[in-house]
Amino acid sequence: MEISLPKNFSVFVLDDNSSNISILEHFFKDQTCNLWKSMSGIDALNKINKGLKPDIIIIRAAMDEISGFEVCKTLRKKYSSNILPVILIIEKENESHIISGFESGANDYLFMPFSKEELLVRVKTHLNVIKLNKKINQVNKQLLESEKKYRGIFEHAFEGIFQTDDKGFLLNANKSFWNITGFKPGSNKKFNIFGDTDSLFIIKTDRIQIFDTIRNNGKIFGFETKIRNENNKNIWISLSAISINGGDGSGTYYEGSIYDITVRKEKEQAERDRELAEKRTEQLKAEMHARQVKTQKELLDAFIKTIATAVEEKSAYTGGHVRRVVELSIMIANKINETDTGALKDVYFKEEEIEELKTAAWMHDIGKITTPEHVVDKSNKLQTVWDRIEKIHTRFQLIETLMEIDYFNKLEKLLIDNKDNNISDHAIQNKKDNLKKEFQIKKDELKEDFEFISKCNYSSEYMPEKEIDTLLKIASKKFKMNSKSYSYIEEDELMNLCVRKGTLTNYERSIIENHANMTIKILNQLPFPKHLAKVTEIAGAHHEKIDGSGYPNKLSGNQLSIQSRILAIADIFEALTAKDRPYRKPIKLSEALHILDIMKQNRHIDPDIFDLMVNEKIYLDYAKLELGTDQIDNN
Repeated sequence: MEISLPKNFSVFVLDDNSSNISILEHFFKDQTCNLWKSMSGIDALNKINKGLKPDIIIIRAAMDEISGFEVCKTLRKKYSSNILPVILIIEKENESHIISGFESGANDYLFMPFSKEELLVRVKTHLNVIKLNKKINQVNKQLLESEKKYRGIFEHAFEGIFQTDDKGFLLNANKSFWNITGFKPGSNKKFNIFGDTDSLFIIKTDRIQIFDTIRNNGKIFGFETKIRNENNKNIWISLSAISINGGDGSGTYYEGSIYDITVRKEKEQAERDRELAEKRTEQLKAEMHARQVKTQKELLDAFIKTIATAVEEKSAYTGGHVRRVVELSIMIANKINETDTGALKDVYFKEEEIEELKTAAWMHDIGKITTPEHVVDKSNKLQTVWDRIEKIHTRFQLIETLMEIDYFNKLEKLLIDNKDNNISDHAIQNKKDNLKKEFQIKKDELKEDFEFISKCNYSSEYMPEKEIDTLLKIASKKFKMNSKSYSYIEEDELMNLCVRKGTLTNYERSIIENHANMTIKILNQLPFPKHLAKVTEIAGAHHEKIDGSGYPNKLSGNQLSIQSRILAIADIFEALTAKDRPYRKPIKLSEALHILDIMKQNRHIDPDIFDLMVNEKIYLDYAKLELGTDQIDNN
């Protein structure tokens, strides 16, 4: 039975028996997970205390240095069982070990030997429990926030809000309710709002009508009637209430509100009362609509910031890039609004269009969420999730060791062969010196080869043909180990090292460029309001060029909106001058402007926007905010 676990989880295996660890590694080999292992309980605890965060831990109970029970007890001082589940491996069925395991805080146990399927099913179950707990915590948090919000509305509302039981006896009321009725909170008077006795209502038929309407229709709205307050004074109120059936079996109860309309009823005629009620209704609708619009905008803003945060977590420099592109794009748009001369004098962005551009700028790199981090931040040619220059360094150390072994083997053979041949000590010493010299030459050549490879790895400048040939020559070299022949440089390593400019291979560059397509795909799923309808178009076109040679859709000329052109220039200029790129040093301001000018001549960017940026010194205003002083060489 094939068992598939969730992707990208992490499991920590603790066992002082390497054979057991190998078995567990074999069980997990087909899963997409990070598997960390340790043969020491103390080592494992140290790693976790220093920040290692597995999703689940598998510990063998019986270990020599420190038992699995003690490790589990120590973990439970910091991590609860619903956050970090622990499965104990017990050698044989032993009830006392099971009890000890649960007492120490273990979530589960397995008896040895156990099958792969049994292990994976247990792990899957606990991973699903963790996921469910997270969802429950999120729902509980939302419920608490909703309750807090409701309580704030309840306590500070200007209308008198009340709650009664199914017979009409008052259960709860806010401050405004007590102010309207004139009674004090907590008074001994037991209100039966809808009952025959102790009712607030003066007019008996009103009380009956209110109660009957609520029972028959489930609600009543704006019913106007008189009540008698604590001071025996009659006041007019408008009452609204609804009947609520408690879904948890608590029965029916009533919630409602009252307004004091005494002054209006005394001073105005019935027609004016009706008009005022209608006006109030319309006002409530307008307020509700305004709140809805405001809530939608706040939700969208929060979503945008959440996405920006996600991108920033994906790559620290990308997060800063997004913020700076937003900043520069808005600076350019505002300057266009101010200009009254030149090719852009008739262009003016409304407030909604500025917001549209700003939103597109925030979202333009959202597609990079799907781009592997080691590609986005690739700082050298051999970088993947780790720098493979370390692998080559280890290989070259092995080669040097093999050379040294060969040298000593030859030296030993020389001494043995010449032992009984009556060769002079001087002649033997010459042969020994020649062997040592040959060995040293090979070592020096090996060192030079590695230093050259390392130089190529960390260089993003253009690589000439001569250096490519040198890499190919090194790659053609072989070394033997255990009767097998191996290359100094593996095929994939050679392909990456031979990248002529930058650090990305053609395949990796295609992955990077695909983020524009992903941006369009993701944003197309969002129901943007009407005034933000072009966000996807603007954000998705930030790598398009005026001459149609850009990506992803090869748009050109009038196919590109003015906002898209602004965003394209802001994106390029920020990338050229950014101080936090891992793969190159920041360039001077003059050099960045020179590159943009070349792009203008080649019809890659909008010439009018670039000219405005230069003539109005927008670049300098931005540079003073975001660039280092050593970069600003063009005032």
